[in-house]
Amino acid sequence: MEGTSAGAAISSYAAQYADVQLIALATHGRSAGGRLLLGSVAGDVFASAPTSLLLLHPPKDRQLPPGPITQASYQTIVVPLDGMVGSERVLQQATRLALASHASVLLVADPPPPLLEQQVRAQEEMKEADFLADQAEQVRSSTGLTVQTAFTKGDPEAFIERLQGQYRQQLLIVTTRQQAEHKVMSFLHQSNVPVLFVA
Repeated sequence: MEGTSAGAAISSYAAQYADVQLIALATHGRSAGGRLLLGSVAGDVFASAPTSLLLLHPPKDRQLPPGPITQASYQTIVVPLDGMVGSERVLQQATRLALASHASVLLVADPPPPLLEQQVRAQEEMKEADFLADQAEQVRSSTGLTVQTAFTKGDPEAFIERLQGQYRQQLLIVTTRQQAEHKVMSFLHQSNVPVLFVA
């Protein structure tokens, strides 16, 4: 489409055709600031796409191996939960993906802010832990999937790095754009973990 940016063209196409269910983009964006984090095309699509968006971060200086492209196999689907609108939809999508790829699900939450008074903080942390445990039990009982819970300990980047080391890049983060704008963007900084933003 002449005279239009790639991001605008992709979003426009998805808006015109109702059967578009997912846009998948590779991005090398790595800087901590705004659009540079995603790259300009991915940033434009992230801001305006009417459908779900999968962002893949290919490792630097690595070429695709020769031969056919094989299906991705994820070992763990990571789902940040914070009670925001859309969390239920994200959990449903993550559950479907986990069933299809025989993966486990890891429900993640941030701990309460450290500035809270100690007793209030402990109560909030217990409430959050109970919420995660309840969600995990619902998914387990309805699907038979392995579901675990964890707190980021206030440092989502370090948390994802630890998971990457443990699972050797076989992670997929499933979240919403709203969650990403508030918290999950820090998961992407300097990370090769693919992220599915559910519409």
